[in-house]
Amino acid sequence: MAGQDDGGIYFSNNDGSVFADKTNGMVISQMYKLGVSQLDPDEIITGLQDNGTKLLSAGNWDDVKGGDGMECIIDFTDVNIQYGTYVRGQISRTTNHWASSTAIEPASAGNGAWVTPYIIDPADNNTLYAGYANVWKTTNKGNSWTEISSMNTSNKIRSMAIAPSNSLVLYVADYSHIWSTTNGGNSWTEITGSLPVASSDLRSIAVKNDDPNTLWVTLSYYNTNAVYESTDGGSIWTNISNGLPEIPAYSIVQNAQVSSEVHLYVGTELGVYFKKGDDNWIEYNTGLPKVKVGELEIYYAANAIDSKLRMASYGRGLWETPMELENTDLPTVQTATPTDITDNSATVGGNVTNEGLSSVNERGVVWSTLANPTVADNKIIHGSTGTGAYSSSLIGLNSSTIYHTRAYAINTQGISYGGNQEFTTLCNTFSLPFAEGFESGVFPPNCWATYRGTNGLGTSYDWEESSDSQEGTKAAYVRYENVSGGLAEDWLVSPSITIEANTELSFFQKQEYSSDYGSMFYIKVSTTSQTDHASFSTLSSWGETGLTLLYSEKIIDLSAYAGQNIYLAFVFVNDNGDNWFIDNINITSSSITPTATITATPGCNTGTVTVTSDLSGIQTFYLTQDDGTVITSQTADATSIDFTGLADGTYRGKVEKAGQMSSLSSAVILVNNTNPAQPSAISGNTNPCEGTSETYSVTNVAGVSYAWSLPTGWTGSSTTNSITVTVGSASGDISVTPSNSCGNGAVRALAVTAENVPAQTSIITGNTNPCEGTSEIYSVTNVAGVTYAWSLPTGWAGSSTTNTITVTVGSGSGDILVTPSNSCGNGAVRALAVTAENVPAQTSIITGNTNPCEGTSETYSVTNVAGVSYAWSLPTGWTGSSTTNTITVTVGSGSGDVSVTPSNSCGDGTASMLGISVDNLPAQPSAISGNTNPCEGTSETYSVTNVAGVSYAWSLPTGWTGSSTTNTITVTVGPGSGDISVTPSNSCGDGIARVLAVTAESVPAQPSAISGNTNPCEGTSETYSVTNVAGVSYTWSLPTGWTGSSTTNSITVTVGTEDGELSVFASNTCGSSPISSAILDVEGIPDAPTSISGPSEVIETEIAIYEVGEVVDAENYEWELDPSWILENGAGTTQVTISFPLGSNSGVLSVFAENDCGQSGVSEMEIEISPIGVAENLESLNINMYPNPTKGLLKIELNQIIQNAVQIQVLTLTGKLVHQSKMKAGNHQINLDLSSLAPGSYIIGFDHNLTNRKFKIVITK
Repeated sequence: MAGQDDGGIYFSNNDGSVFADKTNGMVISQMYKLGVSQLDPDEIITGLQDNGTKLLSAGNWDDVKGGDGMECIIDFTDVNIQYGTYVRGQISRTTNHWASSTAIEPASAGNGAWVTPYIIDPADNNTLYAGYANVWKTTNKGNSWTEISSMNTSNKIRSMAIAPSNSLVLYVADYSHIWSTTNGGNSWTEITGSLPVASSDLRSIAVKNDDPNTLWVTLSYYNTNAVYESTDGGSIWTNISNGLPEIPAYSIVQNAQVSSEVHLYVGTELGVYFKKGDDNWIEYNTGLPKVKVGELEIYYAANAIDSKLRMASYGRGLWETPMELENTDLPTVQTATPTDITDNSATVGGNVTNEGLSSVNERGVVWSTLANPTVADNKIIHGSTGTGAYSSSLIGLNSSTIYHTRAYAINTQGISYGGNQEFTTLCNTFSLPFAEGFESGVFPPNCWATYRGTNGLGTSYDWEESSDSQEGTKAAYVRYENVSGGLAEDWLVSPSITIEANTELSFFQKQEYSSDYGSMFYIKVSTTSQTDHASFSTLSSWGETGLTLLYSEKIIDLSAYAGQNIYLAFVFVNDNGDNWFIDNINITSSSITPTATITATPGCNTGTVTVTSDLSGIQTFYLTQDDGTVITSQTADATSIDFTGLADGTYRGKVEKAGQMSSLSSAVILVNNTNPAQPSAISGNTNPCEGTSETYSVTNVAGVSYAWSLPTGWTGSSTTNSITVTVGSASGDISVTPSNSCGNGAVRALAVTAENVPAQTSIITGNTNPCEGTSEIYSVTNVAGVTYAWSLPTGWAGSSTTNTITVTVGSGSGDILVTPSNSCGNGAVRALAVTAENVPAQTSIITGNTNPCEGTSETYSVTNVAGVSYAWSLPTGWTGSSTTNTITVTVGSGSGDVSVTPSNSCGDGTASMLGISVDNLPAQPSAISGNTNPCEGTSETYSVTNVAGVSYAWSLPTGWTGSSTTNTITVTVGPGSGDISVTPSNSCGDGIARVLAVTAESVPAQPSAISGNTNPCEGTSETYSVTNVAGVSYTWSLPTGWTGSSTTNSITVTVGTEDGELSVFASNTCGSSPISSAILDVEGIPDAPTSISGPSEVIETEIAIYEVGEVVDAENYEWELDPSWILENGAGTTQVTISFPLGSNSGVLSVFAENDCGQSGVSEMEIEISPIGVAENLESLNINMYPNPTKGLLKIELNQIIQNAVQIQVLTLTGKLVHQSKMKAGNHQINLDLSSLAPGSYIIGFDHNLTNRKFKIVITK
């Protein structure tokens, strides 16, 4: 037989008598929630399915609350204050570490969710919030509560979070809604927004530690919607689930000890995942089974390396792991939100808040059309370094395109990136020809817009993509709508388009149905706005008669808008009309429009921009700013014009010919030449050795030449960015001047110092007479830029290249040498003579008493040696002290060694030892063995364990005789009781006596009178006893035919058939007592009563008397009647009076006699009941009762409405009336409430027009 439950898997091979645990030590606790102490790293509390709330403290688990365990909290200021929960929000609080607890849930809140959430204010441990249908707040740890919300969610609040940086900001959620408050609960706002709550359940909330507007939520379902983030308090939500499998997510936490980037941990259906900054989620399950997570919490240690992520699993118990540590070596950088976004440019930037382990040497931004770009994509290096904010301009971007940017910073440890920022460039104005075939797979197409109506109608359907196309695979389509009280409008609006002369719009259209449903179709035009419907005017309109079920082309003239930028709207107006399909939109001009291109030629400080046309003849050339604002223009019979004297900037151009204006050209950036910048720092050796060859250089810049200048006496020349020189004897500056066609730039200089070999060192300092084996330090005065080579006497050890050396002294003497060196060579050697010293030799043999008595004074000594001190060590418990060669001591109780260690300035010599054996007072003897209850007058022997060298003095109770000086004594027992004692002695005195209490015994007295039933029933089990006497056994004797045995003061017997005597006597080791006895009279079961006398036939409503003869030994007579009869009197006697009411049934009357020994056989009589009339009316009624059995409410229905009332009675099976009701005339049904009746079977009777019917009903609970 196998079974499983919340405790494990079990197996039994003996039909369930014993089950064996087969989980093999695997923990399978199903934990809902947990709480961790921030004061005690080993204190954790957790709530379990069916296994209560458990506390882990000091390595031990304790059950602190029964039933199902739910959410738990440990106060962050006091580990003795904790909270635990039973189902649906039954919260308990302890203030004494669960020695006792108090129920504190808000009395008026009602039931919460199965796992009711509650949280503690991180700034005020007295304040808690709990979620039921509404949010409740306490400011006194739960002594009283206030309701602070009104959302009254029927789904109950499931998750809560409070902002660590602002306790007025709270977020709460049920499965499908999330609300926030920014004022501590005075007002609430729903912020569900775009969260996918239709397909997933909200499960947990976390708020960023330093930003109350950044929060994360987890959702549970098997899809890609596991984790969402908002950085604006819930206005906009972003799915950040990349990297997670399509599984539910149940709990999320942020590691608040990491400040440079966000570290998140999420608990899922398959364990834990980790997200660092903008990276994707990765699995964080090393050593962890793939198990469902109940909750995650973090214990924060003072040192982040000791902090722990803790996980309560639903099925595999409690787990913990270290967390990912913050990399403080790299810079900390944040990405700024992009601004000034146009159709082809944006301002981006960042902020370096910390340089890390070394200075930032490069910072800037990277960008791409893919998320999380790196320096391997596109980058802009910002000119400044270090910390602080910076910005740069991105230009040359494509319109209507999504771009991603990140700030970056580099130091010697590596590169850091800020968060990913996404932006979309604006839509540009399109030039002709313009075409849209809806084939991109994006709807509406880029830069198009759709919206519904100007009157609030038309909210059911919108323009959408259709596969029913005129050409290609796709078209645009809008469905008819059935509205009330107006017309539905659906708008599809183009981007801005520049219209030329002789321009026309063409597109293909069709409808779905052949009937005319009154739909109207419009082409509207606006020159100012894509989305303001009031700015549009109607250019063309038509009804369904202009459409067929096949595509046909529609052409509209746009020449009236030549030279303007316009938005075209395709507007469908209907009420239960047709469907409209459009495809292959084309806007073209028959005029020839020039195309403008542009180039830039930089000069010194100003430059030239050339605008070129692809046409010849007279035309006007325009030079514009980047946004199209005209700077200047020239008209000429030419194909290009040069615009000169221009400063740095971004320029565009356009060309107009014969009234046809080209589109703006692409942008060109003009960066003019200037005097060269100051060169980079000069690299090279700033402390070269005289006469050596060295190379110095700066970063090369194209087009720049370099003039070098050297210190006096140095030689070398170059016009490039690098120079090789021969070092002279003088110090000074190396300088370099950059030059280009515009002139010279600023000079860069490098101070250099010519070096020589170092001078001899200072005198060596250190101990000249060190002890062999010791560690010594020797040093000379340090000189910057010099290294030192040390040489030691033979046998000495140590090494160093600095001005200081630590050595281990050897046995020999000699010189310590040091030689100074630098990059230019070695200086003169410095020497110090040293002599090694040694520790003293072992002392002579210690003299003194080796067997002293405890407590005596003794003197011990060794031969004295000049210059040596002595350290004495004594056995435990001895006292005395000395630093000379002699010591006087007081002997303690313990034996051991007296030792002495010689010492001098070099240390301790080898110790000498003398073994000492202390003679002590003898120990207390072992327990005295012998009979503690001897019989008076007998001979007994008593003894203790013998100890060599010890004699024994014995003492006996008064009246006892015997003597001995050994460990054994033989005595004659006297009449009295008392103590036997023995005292040990040796040469050092008497020890502690050992005592044995003894009591002289005698023959026991006669037992007390026997108690028990003197008139037992044959075959029954009876117990008889006498007063118990200690140390006595009992012998029992039974009447003939009785069975039973005992040696105690009590005996249980089976009664036989014969009367007789029960006797008992007591015995002990000294003899037997006189006998006590009792006479017993056996009784039997009574005989069956005689035949019942009385009438066997009666008429309804008649009363009759029935009786039987008396039975010997009978104590009672039990009569049994048909439930329809009534026992009027005589119960328990030989004669009874019975009445037979109207509607009584024929049946059997029976009786039996009984006494304490049992029941007799039964006597019976059959009684026939004759009715007094014929039941016609009630018999014709069909009675339906349900439910039967019933828990108390019984519905009764008749098949017709009655003219006269029906009486209803409910009786017990013995005929007792327990309920009566009446169904009034004119009705056919009634409901009875019988819930007050005890469970069991009852008779229900109906009386109507002198007729009667009865039924059986059953009441359950």
